Formats: sequence, structure tokens, C-alpha cells
Amino acid sequence: MEDQNTSAHDRKLSEKRAEKQKKANEDSPLEKREMVLHGAKLKCPYAQAPGKLKVTSNEINLQDKLFATEGDGNNMVNLKFKGTCGHPKWPAKNMSPPPCMSVIKLSPWQNLGSTVVQKQTVLVKESFIFCDPTPNVAFAKPIPMEDRILALLDDVYTVSVYYNDVKIDPESFVFISSEPAMPKIRIEVYIGKDCIHKSLRFRLKTEFKFTASATLYDRNDVDYFPAKSDGGNAFMIANKGKTKWDVDFRGLFRGGTATVEIWNEAKTSVLSSFQFYIRGKNPTKEVIKKYMNDKGYLKYWPVYRMILHESGSEFHPVVRQFWDPEFVGKGESRKEAVYGPSGRVYESKGIPNYGEPDGWGMCQIDFTYEKREKTDQDYITRINKNPNYIWNWKENLSIKMDKKISDKLDAAKKYLEKLLKKCNYSVKPTEQKEGNLTYKWCPTTIPGLSHLNRYMPQKADNSSVKSLLDAEFIKLYNGGHYLSNIDSNGNATFKNYEEYKGIKIYYVKKISDINE
Repeated sequence: MEDQNTSAHDRKLSEKRAEKQKKANEDSPLEKREMVLHGAKLKCPYAQAPGKLKVTSNEINLQDKLFATEGDGNNMVNLKFKGTCGHPKWPAKNMSPPPCMSVIKLSPWQNLGSTVVQKQTVLVKESFIFCDPTPNVAFAKPIPMEDRILALLDDVYTVSVYYNDVKIDPESFVFISSEPAMPKIRIEVYIGKDCIHKSLRFRLKTEFKFTASATLYDRNDVDYFPAKSDGGNAFMIANKGKTKWDVDFRGLFRGGTATVEIWNEAKTSVLSSFQFYIRGKNPTKEVIKKYMNDKGYLKYWPVYRMILHESGSEFHPVVRQFWDPEFVGKGESRKEAVYGPSGRVYESKGIPNYGEPDGWGMCQIDFTYEKREKTDQDYITRINKNPNYIWNWKENLSIKMDKKISDKLDAAKKYLEKLLKKCNYSVKPTEQKEGNLTYKWCPTTIPGLSHLNRYMPQKADNSSVKSLLDAEFIKLYNGGHYLSNIDSNGNATFKNYEEYKGIKIYYVKKISDINE
């Protein structure tokens, strides 16, 4: 039988040992007041694992790491936790636990230190912050500007890059906006008073390299900002102290890999570089429709449908100039692509929308024929010199309307006039069902073909009836003729598909099935 006194004594000893061990593991009062740096470990009672603190509030380094301050409490921008949120509010609401990074909502930091860094009080080990998990988004805030103490940097040079006035780390991602507009990039080069380099040269290089379906269509676009080829200086000049330059993209739209190159004064070697990545954001369907309406493009009724189909945007709220969203793989390995340095496969998010063999952007602008047959070379040379259409959806659409649609309408007009002439401009009424639409010999609303309306014997009974003239134009745009022939008696024969790599493509039906 267990001795009760001995048992109680053992329990007390065990409790004292545990308390002693707990105190040994805790920070001392002095340690609790130690300042916190970028990458500090975070603890949340509802998180599945410890998190990390990302500092975005300032530019002051200690031991090559940024000080953390009260400004680093901007929800998921600064607090990084993996996994789902285990707060009891979710089961109470009959909700599945959401990812931590989608619901972090913070109060201000408390129990701060006493040191001030760039107008913000530093965090210390015993600082804490409350989270009321709520779905939200957050963005990094601009760093408070003030004169900084640079004594520690007197014998070196430093390079900093800012995106929308927020300092970024190497390997970061910046974005061409959906407007579209190139990202606002500022480069700052600081040369200390005792640095061996009295002056430096710097520039921004952009590269977009893409292996297409054939070598003829590969992309190897390289541009420099500034660039002597555009009549400007080949480099920016940095002298002692700080030099700031807001990158002037000269109206060009470029993406891919961006590299700030720092050259010696003699411009004989690259001393260092800072690499980041430019990706694109897509416009919404509403934005595209309004823009097309304002430009008068919607009078070509099939074109908006063509854009949605060719860009793979039918079931998304955006029109995909870029791969976003983009799903890669098959079966169980199929998943959504993310932003990544390679820009390929699972890291292809934000890269221009490409379709074989040479299609780019939301309109899948394709110069396959011109490149293969070496036609229209002056135009191709201009496009290759300034391929804005790959990164700028407005220029992509402009080429479609001013070049591609115009060329195809001219071709359709000549072909239709030739067929109608064979039957003395007298066709027999008929109709073809393609998806949600019915095509008859009724008048068209498409400019460029409407001069043939006087020969059309049928009428459009409702909005789901379109002209066979339209069907010819639609199929011709993608390749091949919808109207195979019209005999001398006015009887038409049709071919509503083309084959590509052994697959029958019913392009007119696909366009007709789009309801938007």
C-alpha cells in the first residue's frame, strides 16, 4: 500500500522541479527587453505551428537584419503563419478552419521597447499583439521617411529597390496593373563617403525568354532602362551620397526577369545586381466590355466572344491577358499555378497567356503565317522591336481590331463576293444550327460585310439568329471556310470544322455557345 505522506512529498518535489525548469526556460527580465529583428519566431495559441515576423516598416539593419517596430503589425503582411486557424469561433459558426494567412486581423502592438527607429518604436521580446481572426486582405505601408544615420555605411555602397514606394527584397514580384500600367519602380544607390567607388553606373535590364512550340516562335526579349538605342543615356550615374531614380519605361511594357545592374565607373564590369520579377494582372470582363464599347469594337459582335474563348476566360471574372488563374497538370497532380522565378508550369502565374504556335495575350495575337511565309516583314519587324502587345492588353486588343480583324474581314469580303457572283447573287434560303445560334442568309450587322445585305433573302427573327456571312467571317478568322461552295442555283454547302493535330475543331459552334 502506498504511503500517503511519501506520495504527497514526491508530488511537491515534482512540482518544484517543473516550476524551476519553467523559469530556466523563460527569458530573464533583461532578455525580455531585447529588441526583435526580421524573421523572429512568433507564437499564437490558435496556430498549428510557430510563425515568423516579416519586417516592412523600416530600413535600419542590425547584424544584417531589419529592426522590428510597431509598424510591423499590418495583418498577414507582417505575421506569417502556415496552416489553418484554430480559433474556436470557426466551429461555433459551423465553419471549417480557414488558412491563417486569410484571417489575420491585428490590434496595435503592446509592451513596446523604448528605442525609436524611423519614427516608430521598436518591438522587444515581451511585446505582444492580439488577433481577432476575420477574413481580410492587407498591403505593405510606405516606410516613414526621415534622414538616416549612415555612418555604418561610409565605406560601402548599397542598392535598394522600391515598388509603389515600398522597399522590396531581391526575388520579389511586382506587377503590371490591370489598367494597364507598368509598376512604379524606384532605384536608390548610396555610395559612402569612404567607399572605394567614387561613382557608379546603374541601369535596369528586363528579360523575357520563352520556349514556344517551335524555335521560330521563341521569345528572347531583352530591354534596358535607360537605353542609348532610344536616344538616351546607356546608364544612370550615381555619385557620393544617395542617388534616386524613378525608372522611366519610356512607354514600353515589359515583364519577366528584371535586374538592376551596378557597373563600375569605367563601365567595364558589373559589380553587383539586384534581381526581381515583373508579372501581370488581368482586367475584369466589365472593364474589357466598357473599353470595347467606348472604342466602338462591340459592333463586331463575335469579337468579344472570340476573346473569351481564345484566352480561356469564359468561366472566370477576368479576361486572361496573363495566366491567372492557370491550372497545371492532370488528375491528382492538377493544381493552380503560383508566382515563381521560372515562369513556367507550376510557376507560370502572371506570365503572358500563350497558345501554340505563336498566340499571345487575351486575343491570342498570332503571327504564325507572317513569320513562316516571311510576309508583311516591315510590320513584323516593328512588332518584334516593341512587343508591347504581349504585356499590355490594350495594345493586344488594338492589334486584333486594327490588323487581324481588318485583314480577315477583307479576306471574307473577297471570298463571299466570289461565291455570290457564281450564283448571280441569288442564294436559296437555308439555315445552319451552331450551338446556341442559328445562321441564315439574313442581313449582317458586321461592318465590312453589310454591303452584301441586299442579296440576303431571309430575316433574323430574333437575337439568336445571325447571318451566314458572320459564320464565314468567324471560321475564316480561326482558319478555313465555313461556306465550302455556292452552286449556280444558289445552293450552299458548308464545312463547320477544321482539324488540328487530329482533333476536329468546331470554332463557329464554340463562339456561338458563349452567352456573354
